[in-house]
Amino acid sequence: MSLVKTSDAHQRGTAPLPTTGSLFTSSLGTSCASLSFALPTSLAFFKRLTWEQTPWTSQKISPHNAHIIASHLTSLSPHPIAPEAIQHALCFGVSYTSTSNGSKDSYPQLFVVFPHLRRDISRDEKFLRVWHDEVVKPAFDEAWKESGLVKVHGSERDAIRRLNARPSGTWTVCDAEPAESILRRLQKGNKASIHVSWPDWTGSSDPTGGAGEEGDQRAYIFDEAWISMKGMVDAHPDLAEMQEPFLLAVHRGNVDVVQGMDLVKVHERVGQYWEQFADSRFMTPESFSVDLY
Repeated sequence: MSLVKTSDAHQRGTAPLPTTGSLFTSSLGTSCASLSFALPTSLAFFKRLTWEQTPWTSQKISPHNAHIIASHLTSLSPHPIAPEAIQHALCFGVSYTSTSNGSKDSYPQLFVVFPHLRRDISRDEKFLRVWHDEVVKPAFDEAWKESGLVKVHGSERDAIRRLNARPSGTWTVCDAEPAESILRRLQKGNKASIHVSWPDWTGSSDPTGGAGEEGDQRAYIFDEAWISMKGMVDAHPDLAEMQEPFLLAVHRGNVDVVQGMDLVKVHERVGQYWEQFADSRFMTPESFSVDLY
């Protein structure tokens, strides 16, 4: 399924080239900066995904881009989306391909938006401890247990009970470390990022991560993980500001354009890039947008 439909273009006609300051000439022609984004309905939107465990080190959404995104999202929501909520969205993960290299900032990012939030929580130790240990880690660990990609140890799964079984009863080698060790880096001012990867089925019989047995398994497990995380947030007494979270996928990059290029073609070109990473079955209809600047 294609990420971009003809109806996704904001208008027909030609794509106006931005001001000279945002243009540069490449071997492929004229290129301009672009902001593209979409509303995933599940973690399954991305075929491969990291969990960025040190969000204070991740690239944030600028005030300018936050206003652009909020303006578009408000048209899809029964309630206005404040730019401040977009600006303070928490970087959750980065998508990648089997050949990805270089800075993670050059790839699509997944943010969690808390629509009632009006402050930066990326360095809030109290929040990060709850978010890590009580919201994401249980969903992450369970995803690996259910993936079938690693051996599950513990009294509930092993034929022979093991003395080193963890309190939860089951564990895998991919279980995430608790927040304590991660937050020590924040306390020491360490700016190096730490991330782990969610289960990845795309190296086997389904290299696209889309349809097929592996793609369906990814979709089910990632969908269950997001449902679990939302439930934990909405039910947690210490997360009153974080109720009703939703996902936002964002990419900041460049797109090659020519004078007079139809806006639909611009959307298609950017959409083709996204399709390396994304599964459009898990996207709010009409939410994909491209802004040239």
